[in-house]
Amino acid sequence: ELQSLARERSLAEETCLREMSEVRASQTKVESLLAQLEDERQHTQSLAREFSMARIAADEASGVPPWKSSEALDRGLLASRSTEDRAISGELQREMELLRHWRDDA
Repeated sequence: ELQSLARERSLAEETCLREMSEVRASQTKVESLLAQLEDERQHTQSLAREFSMARIAADEASGVPPWKSSEALDRGLLASRSTEDRAISGELQREMELLRHWRDDA
């Protein structure tokens, strides 16, 4: 009876250690993805600024009034893209918090 309980306890400890290791690995992966998402977001913002400046220069060179410029028309589109980026980042943050919670409970 005691040997059986000792084996079960040993198996439970091994399972717990393995699961904790998997949670740590998942946490590391999520942290890496969050960092990658942030890098991509910054790169996208930089490209958007460069693109915006190029469009403004092109419009100015062709004599288009500022209120009719292609840049003014597309500002709403760029704003909606950054909202999507923030939503994805928020989802990854929530997943990270869940992983931390599960790890702390283990």
